[in-house]
Amino acid sequence: MTLSDTSKVIGQTPSGFAVTEAAHQACQVTLGLSDDNISRFEDALAGGFLFNTGPIDAMGTLFSPERWADYFACVKGQRSEERRVGKEGRS
Repeated sequence: MTLSDTSKVIGQTPSGFAVTEAAHQACQVTLGLSDDNISRFEDALAGGFLFNTGPIDAMGTLFSPERWADYFACVKGQRSEERRVGKEGRS
């Protein structure tokens, strides 16, 4: 994957924070999200029904107001790190 592919914005959190491909991939690994859960997230995000579905874990589908909260927090942290590294590279 090229740098331009990983810096591509693929969506946004409910608060409007941009989700890049790089942040998305890093959070999938960090949170141990299955490919099925990533697919559920991407479909729900694209379809505008993100809060009508949730990730699946050992107990079944998670339905709560915080169902994607760990993912959003991870993405925000990854994006902050991307910006910090970008600023250091320009110094």
